[in-house]
Amino acid sequence: MEPEFAMAAVAGGVAPEAGFAAGRTEALSFAGGAFDLITAAGSLNQVDLAAFSREAARVLRPNGLVWIYDFGPGREFSDSERLASWWMEFEQRFPFPPWRELTPGAIAAEALDLQLRHEESFAIPLELEWGFYVDYMMTEINVTAAIGRGDAAFDEVRAWCARSVEEVFEGRSREVVFRGYWAVFQAI
Repeated sequence: MEPEFAMAAVAGGVAPEAGFAAGRTEALSFAGGAFDLITAAGSLNQVDLAAFSREAARVLRPNGLVWIYDFGPGREFSDSERLASWWMEFEQRFPFPPWRELTPGAIAAEALDLQLRHEESFAIPLELEWGFYVDYMMTEINVTAAIGRGDAAFDEVRAWCARSVEEVFEGRSREVVFRGYWAVFQAI
């Protein structure tokens, strides 16, 4: 499910073997008992979890599962606190809009039609060039929000990020750690 019709229209190019539909997870346009599995990857932070869980339970077959996966941005190096310090300044300069970082426990507390069956946290270190990291940071929701509000121009944000990130990365590739979780819920 994709809430934006334009995105659903082009999604097939990204995953040609998958089917996509435009709509909201709080009002699924599928028959009851239509699915064995629902997956959600980094997509539940701004939905009504109670409504989503009711709909998920409705469209899942008996014993159907919901597999949720999410991870945060790479905010730390594996061998130094320098990136974590930079991240704090990045958030101060470009504050995040209202947003909730979900955990399996927080989902379970609101998604009353789903029961948490299993969860695992993970940390994935990736070797990144500083320029790639800058490109990645430019896609963060706080940057797009700051630009959208008119608080900063794209070129201004990019210039600050490039200058400061190159210094933090010391002009070389660094191992950036991405932390996240996956959880499996079962419809009640």
